[in-house]
Amino acid sequence: MVTKKEEEAETKKSVKTKEPKRVLLDLVRESDTRLPVIVAGLVEAGIYKQYEEQLKGYGKLDFEPTITESEFNKIIRKMEGA
Repeated sequence: MVTKKEEEAETKKSVKTKEPKRVLLDLVRESDTRLPVIVAGLVEAGIYKQYEEQLKGYGKLDFEPTITESEFNKIIRKMEGA
């Protein structure tokens, strides 16, 4: 037997649209947050090496989108203490 809460949760999941993934370097460049705060967040999240690789290969390589904008914003907010 499915409860009303479970049914509502399933409906919300199915209605939610999937946010497209983006290239990390593009998100960093578009952000208004200061770079040291972003770098600290990337280090803490364990994705700084990915950012560094994208910096080195920018303009030479095509990068696979790996992170959504909301995930990136969550990392930044955590570093800003919000």
